[in-house]
Order: sequence, then C-alpha cells, then structure tokens
Amino acid sequence: MNEGARDRLNHLYIQILDQTGVAGCHEWLAAIPFDDADAWDRTAKQDFNSTTPYPFSNVNYDYPNSDFEYGIWDFVATCPNLESLGIEATQYLDLTLFTFGENPAQLPLHVLTLSRIYVTVSSLLQLRTRGTQLLPHWEYPEWPLQRLSLKDVKIHEYGGEWSEVFDFLNDYCPNLEAVCLHLLTYFYDHENNTAPCSEARGDVIRSYCSLVISALLDLLERLADETGGIENCTEHFVFVVHEATKIMERNERMERTLL
Repeated sequence: MNEGARDRLNHLYIQILDQTGVAGCHEWLAAIPFDDADAWDRTAKQDFNSTTPYPFSNVNYDYPNSDFEYGIWDFVATCPNLESLGIEATQYLDLTLFTFGENPAQLPLHVLTLSRIYVTVSSLLQLRTRGTQLLPHWEYPEWPLQRLSLKDVKIHEYGGEWSEVFDFLNDYCPNLEAVCLHLLTYFYDHENNTAPCSEARGDVIRSYCSLVISALLDLLERLADETGGIENCTEHFVFVVHEATKIMERNERMERTLL
C-alpha cells in the first residue's frame, strides 16, 4: 500500500487467523482452564522446548506470529490518520515493539481493540498521541477515545499497573462511552499477578490489589453514571462491575480478619 493510501486509511482491523492447533484456534483458547493459563503463557512466549500440555502445531512452530509482528507494527506506524484500530492475535504480540518513529502528529483514535497482546502501561498509553510518550502524566493531552476493548492483554513484569491505565481512562478520556474488558493479567513474575479468588472467576482481571480494583470501579461508575445508571448498561458491563465488586468485598473481609 503506497503512502497516499496509508494517509487516507481511517479504519484498520488485523486478525490473525492461523486456526491450527491450540495456539491458533480462538474457540480452543476460550476453553483453556484458567488455572492452566501460566503453562499456556510459557508456550506463547515461544518456549518451544518446554514440556507444556499445550504445544504448538507444526504450522505454529514453523511460522510463529512473532516473525511477522514487526511488519504489523511498522504498518500501523505509517497510518497517521487512523480513527479505529483493532489487532487480534493468537500467539501473543508485543506492543512494546511498536514505535511511531519520526514526525510526531495526532493519532485520533476513537476506537481501540487489542486481543492477546503483551503491553506496558507506557506502550499502551502512547497510542493516545504521537510524540508524547515521555510526557509526565499531568501533561497528557485528552484522548478522544470512545470505545475500548481489551481482551487477554498482559502487562510485562516491570510494565506498570492496571490501575494506571484505569486512572488514565477516567481522567483523560472524557468521550469514553463503552469498554469491554476480559482477562486483563500480568506476567507470571509481576508482583500483583494472582490467581482468581473463589469469590470472582478471574475472567475480567487477575489481581487482588485493592488499588487496581478501586481504580477500575471508579472508571465503571463514571461510565454507568453517564449512561443514566447501570440498568442501562450492557450485560458484559454489569458482569465486569459484579466481578470487580466481589474482589473488593473479598479484600475488605480479609482486612477485617487481619485487624
């Protein structure tokens, strides 16, 4: 695609459809027992010699997604006028490899969808505006984001906290209307990585950290208020609120027990 065509491109959705073996079938991925997520994640990091119960198929082994992801990120970086961007992978892709390069300019994203992506907080928030990656948080420009979907997105070990993302969305995304959140997790060695608790299934976020859950609930409360109350929200939104509330209630009970 020539430069002129990329300049005119407003909407881009990339979905990897290898559909071979356990690493390429979205239906199979959805059925993985949550307790086995760490074993699966080691596979997704291209550890081909590991004795995981979820091995790659021959096609996955010979043509891993990671061989092509530089090309994906490079292409996105050369589309300066995107209003919506969606990237859905099977084997994890890594957003930290993405950079805008030279010639900072506004990236007016209104819709963002990421699925099966490794991130840091800074790599995720750099999508708001080109050239402002190094600004202190109080100098962030507002992001005209309206819709956000994050599914199976994992923060690197030293990549920050989900609370930072939720706080940013709450403070700097005044136009945000809808969120879809599913399996927001951390790398295995991250200090806030935890298994799901008995009170919550862990389908939304894998953390007991009260700071993280509180920031999520603050964001959800704002969005619910703007739609006229939770009774006007989608079933998924209500489920996210329910799961986060159960984790917070669990934490409060634990704190009372320790007193």
